[in-house]
Amino acid sequence: RRAREQQQQQNGSGEQPKINHQKLCINCNHPATLTCAACQRVFYCGEYCVRKDALNHRDQCVPRNSNLETVNID
Repeated sequence: RRAREQQQQQNGSGEQPKINHQKLCINCNHPATLTCAACQRVFYCGEYCVRKDALNHRDQCVPRNSNLETVNID
């Protein structure tokens, strides 16, 4: 709350700060232009960051079109 009040004082108005909906690269936080081709959940700024994150992301990537079965354990 205090941070919001300070920001409002700096802005000189009671407006809420604008939210940045821009997607950022998972490696370097630069604006992203690429996504993982398989899961489309991870964003990258370029091929260098795609390659840099490949080994790490490969273990976490779940392709969007995969037909994973749900198993109920009783």
